[in-house]
Amino acid sequence: MFLYQFVQHRCAHEGSMKLADFTRAFKSAGGKMIRTAVVKELSRDFELTEKRGQTCIVGLSLCTSANKLRRFVDHNCLQADGLTCPLASIVRGSGVSRTKVIQQLTSWGFNISIVGGTTTVYGLGLKEAYV
Repeated sequence: MFLYQFVQHRCAHEGSMKLADFTRAFKSAGGKMIRTAVVKELSRDFELTEKRGQTCIVGLSLCTSANKLRRFVDHNCLQADGLTCPLASIVRGSGVSRTKVIQQLTSWGFNISIVGGTTTVYGLGLKEAYV
């Protein structure tokens, strides 16, 4: 049962990853299944392929703060020149730490600066909630 919780809470159903990386992360989170049991359970929902002597899980990858932030930006933000957004809104909404949000947005090409005491992200705006 713990394997399904791990997949649900710490993985994204996109991309692919090595089985060795998955089992390492699963065991570090407290999972106590042996490799063959993990393979048996994962093969029910995912395709396992062999590449260069490594078993890969197709359609599954570990969530990182970048994945979490990317999902938030894709679902809740608009990207266009002239838009601005307070950094604090993105940090609260995404659940990712402020430092990691700044690093990731900067690496994606967004400009971030302090204007009037508020840290602002340029080129990104929050969608308005429809009631």
